[in-house]
Amino acid sequence: MERKDMKKKQNIRRILQILMVTAVMAAALCITASAEDASGLGAKMNTIYQLVMSVVQGIGLILIAFGLMDFGPGISQHDSAQQLQGLKKMGGGAAMLLGPQIIQLLS
Repeated sequence: MERKDMKKKQNIRRILQILMVTAVMAAALCITASAEDASGLGAKMNTIYQLVMSVVQGIGLILIAFGLMDFGPGISQHDSAQQLQGLKKMGGGAAMLLGPQIIQLLS
């Protein structure tokens, strides 16, 4: 019985977290602008874009580091599952690290 109650509480907590994140994202997307401030808004959006891309690159670098920390012991212990997990983390980190440069090349 207690496990069911715990699972219900966890599910409710997850749903509430998802709803809160969705509400914050919806509020962040409601940006009003007038035609007079078009140039100022473009500069602000460019600053926000640069900030987000810097955060993404930082997270990518951290993922590469964690992937290396998983991959190294996997090699020494001959654990293929740990090696694969490390490679996946490094691949995801590399994609996040190189993503902003690829976006700039495509645009």
